[in-house]
Amino acid sequence: MKPAPRQHPPVVARDALDEADFEQVMGSSRALAGLEARGARLLPDFRALLADLYAACAKLTVTLTPAAGLPPTAQLRATLVGAVVESAAWRALHAVSRLNPARAGLATLRLGEAVLAELQAGRLMLRDELEASWRAELAEDELAEAQARREAAEALAEARGDDPEAVEVARELAEEAGEEAEALAGELARLRAELVRAARGVPNESLQRLQGVADRLPERLEAVAADEAQLGLDEPGPASGGAGDAVDALELGERLADSEVLRRLSRMVGGLRGVALAERRKRVPRARGEVYGIEAGRDLSHLLPVELVGLRHPVLGRDFRRRFVEGRLLSYAVRGDDDEGRGPCVIALDLSGSMAGAKGIWAKAVALVLADLARRDGRAVTVLTFSSGANSVARHDLVPDRRYASRRPLDRRASLSFAETRVGGGTDFAAPLALAADIIRTSRRHRRGDVVLVTDGEASLPAADLDAFDAFKRETDSKALGLLVDLASHEARTVERLCDRVVPVSALTEDGARKVFRAFDGR
Repeated sequence: MKPAPRQHPPVVARDALDEADFEQVMGSSRALAGLEARGARLLPDFRALLADLYAACAKLTVTLTPAAGLPPTAQLRATLVGAVVESAAWRALHAVSRLNPARAGLATLRLGEAVLAELQAGRLMLRDELEASWRAELAEDELAEAQARREAAEALAEARGDDPEAVEVARELAEEAGEEAEALAGELARLRAELVRAARGVPNESLQRLQGVADRLPERLEAVAADEAQLGLDEPGPASGGAGDAVDALELGERLADSEVLRRLSRMVGGLRGVALAERRKRVPRARGEVYGIEAGRDLSHLLPVELVGLRHPVLGRDFRRRFVEGRLLSYAVRGDDDEGRGPCVIALDLSGSMAGAKGIWAKAVALVLADLARRDGRAVTVLTFSSGANSVARHDLVPDRRYASRRPLDRRASLSFAETRVGGGTDFAAPLALAADIIRTSRRHRRGDVVLVTDGEASLPAADLDAFDAFKRETDSKALGLLVDLASHEARTVERLCDRVVPVSALTEDGARKVFRAFDGR
């Protein structure tokens, strides 16, 4: 059984809820867990330091325990946390991190990394001082054990007062434990004095470097938040709030802070989303269709008013339900294709080697914006990334498969996995098209869905596979839209054979994106 972690007195006052939030954020972040593991090899209370930094970032009101009220083993933490909280940069950092577990967790990660760098470089504490901190921890445990043994021996001597021999042995044990405790207390006092001197002797340069990290963090956290917004992953849902919702957000923040490719993608997604929404606002609403007669059916939106009259009647109401099940209600017969291009879809995105560089980033950005447009309409959408070879197709369900999905952001984990999918290999259309067909055939959410193929077209497909895809479209009444990225090397023949409509994208610009979004909206 794993022993419970040692309890260190907090420098920043916190309650049980703060502790629970910290534990959840720590458990959600591999980066924080790795930082703790590395730091705990050098400083025995490194986890307590992270907890203090997190509480200082996350709590609305930060209260520091006076140094005089802390044991010597906590003096270094008090010095470091105090240097951050009392610095000129703290107010700006606290303004963007308080009550936000994800931002507080990311700030804790960066500040903790700065402390670890100082420890590893030997600037924060000398080796002898680090050893003293560990020896002090060990001496505290040994002192508590010796005192417990002395008390147990004294209790035994008192309990066996009628047995002189047993009393003598117990008193000897108590005396031995007392001498050991006295020696340990003296050693512990010396070690604690050394730790106090070490905490007071922390170089100003180390504290200034830590304060410099705190000074840069507000801008970085705001940039990460802007990147999240541009990716469409930050919108609040009906059940948002609390550290539990920070699990994926912290992971996203870590990756956005460290990945230039993700930052480039987020900026492109932000720009293209504005184009897509502007195009949608310009769309002229189409008519619901042309009424050309009356027919039997069960479409409630097309029922004749006379059919609705009987709903409140005890007898006619039962007859209404019977004829609804049988599909024999009188309805307006409407013709038109208003729903074309507005249903579920499966986006198959080519990430072969020929899509490397700007092509791949632009194509990912377009796919994310299309998924966001679908989410806003309450449409199911799945993205398949493909190249060639074993395990060449990956599925990414970006839109949450649950109620009120249109009011929630894109799924964070699925979106991150999609955004970080690497480009490489050849192009194989057969596998992703077969999987797209299977999804549309078997998933209720994707019933009668359409396929969007994003590629530069540099691949061929056997005639049997082409015929099978045609049969699938006829069977499911599905359509296929091709987005041909015709920059540099490209090939249109196979895409034109597969798709009902092909939109060429000759420039990775907003104008090119406009054509894509118009086609996706069925115009």
